[in-house]
Amino acid sequence: MTNSIRILECFESLVGWRESASSCYDALVAQLRASTSGQYVNDIPGMTIELVNEILPKDTPDVNDYLLNIMESQALELMNVWENMTKREVYTKTLLANNDMGVKVQNIRTTSEKFGRFVGWKIVPKESNSIRAEVLQFGGMFNTLQTGLTIYFYSSRQEQAIGVYTVDITKTNSQEWYTLTEVVSGSGSSSSAVDPITFICDYINRNSGHGQEYYVGYYEDDLTGKAILTELECGTCTGERSRDIDKYVHITPIEVPSGSTYVDKSLFDIDNVGTTNQTFGLFMKVNATCDASECVCDNKKMFAMAYKKMIAKKIFWDAWNCNETNAMTASRKEDFKMMADKLELELNGYVQEGRRIYGEIEKITIDLSQLDNYCLGMRKRALGVLQL
Repeated sequence: MTNSIRILECFESLVGWRESASSCYDALVAQLRASTSGQYVNDIPGMTIELVNEILPKDTPDVNDYLLNIMESQALELMNVWENMTKREVYTKTLLANNDMGVKVQNIRTTSEKFGRFVGWKIVPKESNSIRAEVLQFGGMFNTLQTGLTIYFYSSRQEQAIGVYTVDITKTNSQEWYTLTEVVSGSGSSSSAVDPITFICDYINRNSGHGQEYYVGYYEDDLTGKAILTELECGTCTGERSRDIDKYVHITPIEVPSGSTYVDKSLFDIDNVGTTNQTFGLFMKVNATCDASECVCDNKKMFAMAYKKMIAKKIFWDAWNCNETNAMTASRKEDFKMMADKLELELNGYVQEGRRIYGEIEKITIDLSQLDNYCLGMRKRALGVLQL
């Protein structure tokens, strides 16, 4: 429902920390001190920079690293809780789950010829505020074992690849699904472990522009052997045979002649991208899903109070669980638990004398009138469950 990379990007500096007056502690980095919402975590009673320094875990002795990690984890946790609440009220959904692109093989020993091309898939998202495609699995079928075939992920708006990965071909003349290893950190991911977020293809992208096309594939000169001849089962389907996924994203096999590629493997000449029915040994499974990330980011200040309390709650629980022995934590452990429990109630709500008291997260109501109609039921036009 939301893209974690986009959420972390727009929640950065949404809430901040006031610097301690004491000179005994390391200064906070600018990113932690900034607050675009005017909300500061240590305005919450009992939450201080002194407490944070007292409970620093041994494996994260730097206060800045500790706080940055907590702020990132709690932004994602806040989104997870909020999404679970709103799914009960709004018909946001996965439009197509684990959709196989429908690649067929006539003869597992018939290979396609190599001509020094870039070959793979072009992914064109539907013009939408809220639909995205996620490449969940990437597979292949080749006739020669190979360690480290390089896979490139391009955007039509970026000169350099936004992701570069390697796959190991461990079977010959047989289909297999690959585990991709990132070798160049692109704008799609900041970690070495690849997950579906790496291959998000959306029409609206604040970093690289709107209306872009995406390309994923390999250069034939990098392939030791040859690809098994594979074809799209329904490359030009229309009418009753049209593919369901075409309503949300258009995906087609492509080939780029060697004369339109570059030695440095920067983006090829997209004017010379040719479509074909062959898939050059490549298989894909794709999700089409609804994404409310832009709506959330446009209204991010509405999340500031809940975000602030989520961060403080996590630190109070860390203080309660702290194994370090010092005067502050030893004498106030039960206080920390009480403060964490209090914030839990304020965040998630509770029942008092038979009346529902709504929590900070439940109160977040966002207008979703800009979301694609595929993503919203006719009965609801806002995310949130606030009742008056």
